[in-house]
Amino acid sequence: MADKGDAVAMYNLGCRYHQMKSGYELALYWYKRSAEKGHAGAMHKLGVMHYEGQGVSQDAVMALWWFKRAVNLGNKDAMHSLGDMYANERAVRRDLKKAIELFELSAQGASEEALEKAAFYSKVENIIKKWAGFSLATDEKTPESALLKAKYLVDAEKGDADAMYILGEIYRFQKDYPVASIWYHKAADQGHAQAMETIGRDFYNGYGVVKDIEKAVVWLQRAAAQGNKGAMESLERIRKENEKRDSDHG
Repeated sequence: MADKGDAVAMYNLGCRYHQMKSGYELALYWYKRSAEKGHAGAMHKLGVMHYEGQGVSQDAVMALWWFKRAVNLGNKDAMHSLGDMYANERAVRRDLKKAIELFELSAQGASEEALEKAAFYSKVENIIKKWAGFSLATDEKTPESALLKAKYLVDAEKGDADAMYILGEIYRFQKDYPVASIWYHKAADQGHAQAMETIGRDFYNGYGVVKDIEKAVVWLQRAAAQGNKGAMESLERIRKENEKRDSDHG
């Protein structure tokens, strides 16, 4: 059926080849043919392959393009993947509101993980909104924002790791990356897995710190040891990057 132009058959054939590292080129070929027929699942898979560097050079921008096409056709897996990109500043400016919206859409009748992410980022966004006293798009400040920030400072001084992490998010929102990094490290020292994952990503991307892949791996491994899925995904991506680099120089 695939050779007769059936989009579903082409997608299924792509999935079969995608399971084998030696089959990446054929997977890309069949996914592309299926995507040309409007198959949203194939578009999502193409996004994944570009994001992970499977059979192609790693390209987050191209992954973003494919994810958006799939989302426009209602693909829930693509909504989850695109939500991750907005939440974690991957090829796009961080937008928690958009990430939450996508996680909630992808979780409708589907992923429990997406629901958990939506709840987590919604909590963070609401706190930042209360602190700033405005919509995320403006620079206005209010007296209430100072009081709320003071509350988290007090809680953080008492050893509350969540408060430390939230302060990191607040300073990150202000684009004060060095101070954000201080609070993330304080939270991580208290065993906060999300803070560890954030520190790892920041070392990987060079946000507020000098880019250092080795340090990124150390922090991501610490977060992964606590079950943080984002850290696990990042470590797998770094592993594949290293494999590709070794292969290119082999």
